[in-house]
Amino acid sequence: MLRLLSICVVVGAAIAAPFIDPAAPEYGNEIEGDMIEPFKGAFSGLLNTANRWPGGVIVYRLDSSLPSTTRDKVRTAMTNVNRETGNCIKFREATSNDGSRYVLIRPGSGCSATVGYWGRITYVNLSTSCSVGNIMHEFQHTLGVYHQQSRPDRDNYVTIALENVISGYEHNFNKQSSSQVGTYNVRYDFGSQMHYGLTAFSKNGQRTIVPKPGAVPDGVVIGQRSRMGTGDVAILKAMYRC
Repeated sequence: MLRLLSICVVVGAAIAAPFIDPAAPEYGNEIEGDMIEPFKGAFSGLLNTANRWPGGVIVYRLDSSLPSTTRDKVRTAMTNVNRETGNCIKFREATSNDGSRYVLIRPGSGCSATVGYWGRITYVNLSTSCSVGNIMHEFQHTLGVYHQQSRPDRDNYVTIALENVISGYEHNFNKQSSSQVGTYNVRYDFGSQMHYGLTAFSKNGQRTIVPKPGAVPDGVVIGQRSRMGTGDVAILKAMYRC
C-alpha cells in the first residue's frame, strides 16, 4: 500500500497544470485584439503629443452598471500604475467641468480600450474576466501606448510566425511605422506588460511570437500581467516628461 501511494504521488507530480495565458482576455476582435479607434480611420501614436492626457492625468467616469468587483480591480489598477510610474501618471474622476473629455470605464466583452487622448469620450471596456494586470494594460493604451511586439524595431527581437496564426487575425501582428510610434531609445522589453504571450491568436497551440535566439534575459516571463515592465515605465516617463 505504501509503495502504491508513493507511485501515485510521483505520477501526480508529473502531470503539468494547463498553461493559462494572463493576457488572453485581451485577445479580442479590435485592432491588435484590444485597441479601439475613437472614430473610423483615426488613430493615435506615441509621437503625437496631441493624443496625450494633459498633465499625465487620466480623467475617468465609472459606468453605473460596472460590477463592484470590477470597480475594485479598476481602483487597484489605478493605484498600481500611479505607484509604479512614481506618480508620473495620475487618475481623477470627471466632474461637470470636464464636459466630454474623459474615459468611460464600462462593462464589455473581454478587455479593450481606445488608444490615446482625443478630447472627447473614449472607452475602457472590461468583462469580469479582466484581471488587475489586464486593466493596467488597457490604461497604458488609454495613455497612448501600443503593444510591445508591434514596435517598429520588433524584427530585431522576435519573429512573427504567421503560419500559426488563426486565419483572419494576421493583422493583429502588423508592425507599426516609425513615423507614428517611437521607441524613445528604450530597449525592447520582453517583460513588458504590453507584450502579448508567445501563443497569442494561435490556431494550433504553437508559438506565434518567436524570440530571437538568446534575446530573452534570464528570468523574464513574456506576456506577464503582474506589473509594469521597466520599459513600460520608461516609455511613459519619456512621453509625459515626468
